[in-house]
Amino acid sequence: NNKSVLDPCCGTGNFILQLPENIPFDMVYGNDIDPVSVKIARLNYALKYNIRDKNIIYSHITESNYLFDYEVNKYDFIIGNPPWGYEFSSSDADNLRKLYISAVGTNIESYDVFVEKSLKSLKIGGILAFVLPEAFLNVRTHAPIRDYMLKSSKIQYVEYLGNAFDKVQCPSIILMTRLDDKASNCAIQV
Repeated sequence: NNKSVLDPCCGTGNFILQLPENIPFDMVYGNDIDPVSVKIARLNYALKYNIRDKNIIYSHITESNYLFDYEVNKYDFIIGNPPWGYEFSSSDADNLRKLYISAVGTNIESYDVFVEKSLKSLKIGGILAFVLPEAFLNVRTHAPIRDYMLKSSKIQYVEYLGNAFDKVQCPSIILMTRLDDKASNCAIQV
């Protein structure tokens, strides 16, 4: 109770729909860049919580670019499945490089910058839980975000899902980490 939850790339709201019933609607937030997905997520949110007030729905399920436009609030939980392999425009890539230490290389990996922005959007002690490619754990190009994550949080849980998605040949994981003001050491449950 009284713990805020955000899915920053909520799509149609599938993660929000799976939240436990005891989490009140006024503590649940979703955001996406896709206008059609946001409309469906708003409908799902309204149906799940039996809300008819359009102002409440629109203030809790928003349409914006989380990496650039989304206001940084401090959440207790950030959950979801950030985009993998999104192709940023050259101007967006230049702006990302100015904002995020994880925005490196020729092809910026979208889930890296989502992890960084989400860690910056958590309260101290807050939890980030994302579905990510397994490559996040061991591919050199993801070293900057891993270093940032290990300096700012403690890994709580990693679950290997394998090839969990149809037509996606990329093993995936669930990674959960807790924001900590004194991190640098990590306790891992695998």
